[in-house]
Amino acid sequence: MKRALWPWIKRGAFTIAALFALIAISSALVLLWEEHRLAQFSRTHLRPLLFDASNPVLTDAHALLARLQNPKAASSLQFAAMPSFGKRWFAISLSETGPRSIGEVIITTPAGQVLRKDTFVVPGDDLASFLRQWDEITDGYSGEGRILTDGNPLAFERRRDGAISSGEGNSPCHYDVLGDLAARALGQYVPELADLRDPTLPAILQSKLCKRSIFVWR
Repeated sequence: MKRALWPWIKRGAFTIAALFALIAISSALVLLWEEHRLAQFSRTHLRPLLFDASNPVLTDAHALLARLQNPKAASSLQFAAMPSFGKRWFAISLSETGPRSIGEVIITTPAGQVLRKDTFVVPGDDLASFLRQWDEITDGYSGEGRILTDGNPLAFERRRDGAISSGEGNSPCHYDVLGDLAARALGQYVPELADLRDPTLPAILQSKLCKRSIFVWR
């Protein structure tokens, strides 16, 4: 009798183990798919900056950028930064127009009151260097599979070589890096961009917040 039951016991144990394995694999696939889905919101897209009335970051960014002239150069960058707890929001437009490239800035309060609107001239080599660093950070960026609240939301649209790329998000691991880059490169023309600097950024980039394990989902 015991010998007759033993094969059934083994089959039952195998079935249970297989069922648990299937549940574990299915759960992992669901989590990976959810990370992929969330990453689409903050990744770099090969398209103009999206209009989406349900997205407050995009709505605020377009409202700011609409106050600037549309860049006419073949190579240009427009971006808006809106610190959640800051007293100043920024929109900047940059066009590569040769040795004396043109920049335009508008600074407002979060409520929309204009604090300053101005144009400035950037040496062509300096602007080219800044844009090259920007492209190195943004090109091919696949986004983050999580949602972060507050922070320093930033949205951009980059035009070059007949192509358009764009992105928006508030991750300190990516978009704060862009804000910090802009503050360092353009601070002499727009001192207010110092609002986007964070002395703790190097430590944040080395922390678990930015160096997440692929086995951690949050």
